[in-house]
Amino acid sequence: MIHVLESLLPEGHITHRKGTGIEVGALPSAELVFDKDGRTVKVAVLANRWAVPIPEQTLKCPDTAYAPYTQCSASKLSNGATLVLDRSPEDDSKPFGTERLIARLTYADGGQVTVSVSGQPGWAGSEEVASPLTRNEVSALAVSDAWKSILLQIPKPPSSTRSSSMSRMSALEIAHAIKTLCPSGLQITEPGGSRGFGHVVVDDGHGKTLVAVNVQQWRPGDAKMLELFKDAKNLSDHTRIKVYERPSPYGGNGAKQWTVDTFREDGLRVAITALNARAYKLPAERTEPVLTSDQLEAMALAEVWQHAD
Repeated sequence: MIHVLESLLPEGHITHRKGTGIEVGALPSAELVFDKDGRTVKVAVLANRWAVPIPEQTLKCPDTAYAPYTQCSASKLSNGATLVLDRSPEDDSKPFGTERLIARLTYADGGQVTVSVSGQPGWAGSEEVASPLTRNEVSALAVSDAWKSILLQIPKPPSSTRSSSMSRMSALEIAHAIKTLCPSGLQITEPGGSRGFGHVVVDDGHGKTLVAVNVQQWRPGDAKMLELFKDAKNLSDHTRIKVYERPSPYGGNGAKQWTVDTFREDGLRVAITALNARAYKLPAERTEPVLTSDQLEAMALAEVWQHAD
């Protein structure tokens, strides 16, 4: 792995080499420090193989709800592989500091090569500071055919087992439903998410709020869900509901979230969260989210989720 990575890098000074081969419990990887013209970065590569069907998230750009400063593109190559190229701050609290550039190539058979370059200089206004490795060079590292023989040596994983829950709605369907359920007069932007999870940013003119919804279909009476909701309030139609407030689990100065989690008798679970910032990891923009806990509860109990396919 180290030898292949070195052979693909442009001319420069290389130190601090380390890596792993195809071993029990380990995936092939390599890491080194690359210096060119006095500019130094850490370069790492990981080879992996997913079961087919490949998880949706590994073929997409990072979710903006969790990666607020991502600059990312995803493209389908002529050989059927998907290339995701993401540039994000290493620390979201310092959006103009050093950045991490990740190129992730995933083949249709589940083989995947991920190249990560950390310590890249950040942006100064609209001008890019010179970097030792360009986006094109990092992409070329990931798409090189030199990794194919290594990918073929990784054992094929067992077929993925089906989860106890199923996703009922696409991200855009959920985002649209949130928009229709929000009070009038609010600006609603930035729809996103993945299957079974959708979110938007809500703004009342006094600061933004991330509103995110998970929609899941479980078996009626699922033991895991009954345990989770054992201390929840029981409504007249036997819907169980939990309402709580806590600091944001992803940090952010002053950031907190309100959550309404519901589980219906037919196995439908709808959980709605509102954050007092436009994304996770960011500091609070306001004292409390735009929407109150009562409004979130009404949204979670709305009929729109029951009629989802």
